[in-house]
Amino acid sequence: MTVTAQNLRTTMKKNEDKAEGRNVATLNSIERDIKGVWYSRKLDLYGNILDEISYEDKIYRGGEKENKWKPRTNNNKASRSKSTYTPTPEERIASNINQLKKKTWKLTIANIEDMNTFTTVTMGDVDFYNLFSSKRNDKDKNELYIANQLSESEWQLLKGKTNLKYKKEKDRRYLNNNEEEKTLRKKIINILIEQASSMIAKIEESFVREERTFKSISAHNQAIKRELASRINSLLSGKSPDNIENAYSAFSKFIENLKNLSEAYEGDFKYIAVLEFQENGRPHFHMLSNLKYLEQSKLQDKWGHGIAHISSLNSISRPGLHISKKDNLKAKATKLSNYLCEEISETRKDSRTKNRKILLRSNDLLKQPLEVITPELQRQVDQYVFSNSVGVDWESGLIEGKGEYSKSSNIKRRVMEDSNLYSMIEQRAGQLLDKILEIAEKLNSDIITKDIYYQAKHELFYNDQEYMPATVAA
Repeated sequence: MTVTAQNLRTTMKKNEDKAEGRNVATLNSIERDIKGVWYSRKLDLYGNILDEISYEDKIYRGGEKENKWKPRTNNNKASRSKSTYTPTPEERIASNINQLKKKTWKLTIANIEDMNTFTTVTMGDVDFYNLFSSKRNDKDKNELYIANQLSESEWQLLKGKTNLKYKKEKDRRYLNNNEEEKTLRKKIINILIEQASSMIAKIEESFVREERTFKSISAHNQAIKRELASRINSLLSGKSPDNIENAYSAFSKFIENLKNLSEAYEGDFKYIAVLEFQENGRPHFHMLSNLKYLEQSKLQDKWGHGIAHISSLNSISRPGLHISKKDNLKAKATKLSNYLCEEISETRKDSRTKNRKILLRSNDLLKQPLEVITPELQRQVDQYVFSNSVGVDWESGLIEGKGEYSKSSNIKRRVMEDSNLYSMIEQRAGQLLDKILEIAEKLNSDIITKDIYYQAKHELFYNDQEYMPATVAA
């Protein structure tokens, strides 16, 4: 495929409006399209983490994949012929899961410095009838089991009701203010107060945390009743909780609602989210974002389809995820990345996620992991590592390659004190792209040729003015 100066200018203009990480990707694309690339070493740079991957055999990065099982050519290089091998559905799923985990892990670490909170939102019951009529797996809903305390006529009144609060205008979703429904509302609240002791304890804790004071015991009890009703409402959803279309639609609306809270984050709203399923099969989303900490009730209102939790990244205590103030940035990033990736395998195997994204993100606003294969940029990385005495944090040993195109490799991971190297490499890639356009303009060439590409490298990295293109593209 021919690389034109006009296409390159357009791409670089788009890169300016996006977060860092696009210039290196653009450069890799040019290397592949202009000359192809043989390499045996690759550097993955994301945030303050650098992975050096060394391969036993060279890898060809070009228009066609190298198939190591094909016959060798006369010069003993592996043939670059396309393979006729077709992966099985199971192999495709396994490959997709592996790539998705890597992408989620790297994106999380690359952007952790910009993130503030961790949020989970879950699809709840459609109405009070569904909520109260059968026992659930999770603890809170077991406490809300009241089926044996309501009459059949009271059950019928609950169908379609999604709010216990009083509303002046008649609305089928609310328990309205006629005598029958008013009596049912009081009865339900009293039952819940008796049964939901754990929820009341949490409400009391929130009063202490917010330093709320009350004029009397009666005012204190009324506040508990109102808060309890609000929290019970939060278990409900206006959409069918098991329908995956509804879950995606609700989450998309949730993101739009949060974007409107301009005071709740600085600049643009950035997020990384993954879809998972509870034991009962209902969808929920884990989200890492730059949203500042919100009151639970405000977050609940923005979600509106079930339970919502929010935690500051300074302190999180959930099953499988514990972050304390003592954890440094690397520890937080590692724990959050592992937590987000934990259920990806099971989620992807669920038939409901076929042809659907389970990694959701504000793509243009997120820093992208850098795949550094350009030799000149690799030397820049090596100089930085040497000058700053960045040691090896972890080494994999030999990893045996499996599959049609895989190679045996070794990984060395380095952890730097900051992400300055990331910004420097992205900047240098941008300078090389600018230099390519500059030389193309001097030569009045709209085609980016191999000579133009090498001339740009020499001027930027070797300061060699003697190298000049032999020909000018027509």
